[in-house]
Amino acid sequence: MSGSNPPRTWRLAAFAFAFLLLAPFLFSDVPTIHPCLNDQVGVVNAADAASITALCNQVERNKAVEMAVLIVNTTQPEDIDQYAVDVFAKNGIGKKGESNGLLMVIATTDRTWRVEVGYGLEPVLPDGKVGSIARIYLIPQLKTGNYGQGIIATLTQFESVINSDYTPGKPVSSGINLGGLLCIVPFILVIIVIFWAIFSMAKHVKKGGKISNHPYFGWNRPPRGGNFGGGGFSGGGGFSSGGFGGGSSGGGGASGGF
Repeated sequence: MSGSNPPRTWRLAAFAFAFLLLAPFLFSDVPTIHPCLNDQVGVVNAADAASITALCNQVERNKAVEMAVLIVNTTQPEDIDQYAVDVFAKNGIGKKGESNGLLMVIATTDRTWRVEVGYGLEPVLPDGKVGSIARIYLIPQLKTGNYGQGIIATLTQFESVINSDYTPGKPVSSGINLGGLLCIVPFILVIIVIFWAIFSMAKHVKKGGKISNHPYFGWNRPPRGGNFGGGGFSGGGGFSSGGFGGGSSGGGGASGGF
């Protein structure tokens, strides 16, 4: 009996470790968004929303640049920088191969903001310029609760820079997209755990046992010094372009509080 405990303990430890790695992704709420404005809080009035949409559509028509704005209450448990990377990676903002997307995230309860810039726009919108524009045009308006006007003024400045300095159609080598990798790794781990469970149950049945009596997964398994009962975990969502072209970012941009 004691000889079978170490393998079982090792397996349970491996499963627990995999679960800890997966938990932040399984229970995080990274939304699928669409181009232009995604106001989940309702702080932008209809007139400003129409202006933001018109700005985004105009930039895409003129320079094929995809811009999106996401307003949420909070990004917790993630900080806004990582949250923006995750949202950018999940939705693939920007054209594939050019990675010319731009994402603005505003968290009203956290009182934080982030502008995430795709690889292809980084030469014309480097971190310093993005931060400078935000300090002048975005932060003062956010402080007074005038979200719509702050977003319009900031996007207008980005549009001006893009129109004057950005040339569309240039292929971009995006390197390693860490945000995308972080989104993929959990699903690979899930597949590994599922295959391990199937193999373990098949081996149990081959030895003459029943699945219902499997020591880990059986519903009629005998007690072995303790029970793990009830509950489970599930994760919604998946990979969706949300109407974007499949671009990527590498953490370029700027962020701060207000």
